Amino acid sequence: MEFVQRIVSKVKQKLDKNGKVAKHETASERMAVTLKFVHKFTYPLGFELTNEWQFSLRTAVNVFVKWFTWFLIVYTIYLDFPSLDDVVVLGGTSVHIIHTVKFIIVLLHHKKFMSLLNFILKVYKVNVTGNREWILANSGKTISYHFKCVIAGSVAGAGLYSFWPCYDFLVNGNLTKVSPLIIPFLNDEQLKGYLIATIINIAHVVFHILGTFAMTCVFIVYVDVYDDLVSLIEDDFKLFDAMCEKGVNDSERQLVFRNIIRELMDLARYNSYMNDLFTDIATVECVCCYIGTVACLFGYFAVNFTNGIGAIAYFATELLMVCYIGQLVDNTTCRITDVINNTKWYIYDVKYQKDILLVLDIVSRVKPILILKLHPLNFATGLMIIKNIYTLTMFMLNFLE
Repeated sequence: MEFVQRIVSKVKQKLDKNGKVAKHETASERMAVTLKFVHKFTYPLGFELTNEWQFSLRTAVNVFVKWFTWFLIVYTIYLDFPSLDDVVVLGGTSVHIIHTVKFIIVLLHHKKFMSLLNFILKVYKVNVTGNREWILANSGKTISYHFKCVIAGSVAGAGLYSFWPCYDFLVNGNLTKVSPLIIPFLNDEQLKGYLIATIINIAHVVFHILGTFAMTCVFIVYVDVYDDLVSLIEDDFKLFDAMCEKGVNDSERQLVFRNIIRELMDLARYNSYMNDLFTDIATVECVCCYIGTVACLFGYFAVNFTNGIGAIAYFATELLMVCYIGQLVDNTTCRITDVINNTKWYIYDVKYQKDILLVLDIVSRVKPILILKLHPLNFATGLMIIKNIYTLTMFMLNFLE
């Protein structure tokens, strides 16, 4: 009993120690932990969140998987053409296009990704005291919450895609295909070939979803920090308002206002970089979700591709996630204008009121992520895409009749 009591007391001491360390953890340390978490998912895919990243064996494996998938797509279409099954293959091709485009953009623009991450770490290291540290510390909870949403969406997408074939095989004994892709030298109409093909297809889907999750997590970090930057600017404007009301020395006010201008310019550059990196990704993702959903609906109604329902559910979760993140960016972009409108500019000196025009000019350059450089990425655009899918589906059903 004494031995057990000693073990329990040691465990309690370690827990207390861990608790104290966690209690004094800074916002900068939490962000470093968050980036390490994301890095664990990007590392197996061959791209790392480090300045020293280079093309590696893992990157080569990822490239091989991408090319192997394209080979299977072309091989399947070649064997079946012309056939209605090729339309179903188009749905799977849409998924692969999404992941291929993401991978290419990461490889080509790795320095831009890292420049944003380095800027984020710099902001967190500089703001380590007072209300500004508290603002950044709260972002850790927001990022964690959004990560959980993405995990739930990714697991739901993979689960729904794989559920019906696995259920139909285990319960009914039917060799229901997970994917319409044909793998050379495998006869998926026999049990052994079917099991091998199913394992390959599910592993392939999981690999792709891992890439989606990693990229989405990076996107979320950028978006949530983007909101924190606006909160820091809002905090500085409140400080400047209080200084103007109290009639603080003009040299001190100039210093604070100059800092606000610099932060706004940093925010505009941050927004521009973020748009450069994610506009193409968001456009391809939304367009491919639209095409993939329509193709799978056609496959379900025309050729009885039952697993098309699971694929549709996957596209729905993918579209929902990207529109949700776009809505966060849109909300933050609108919030910048609200922050400036809510300042007590009417009590500022005339020279500061003139500088507000410069502030408004800077803010006018801050834009939401645009799809095809026309439509802002948000839930309204997602709803428009769903309406177009519905319209095209009704036309397709009339055509099949």
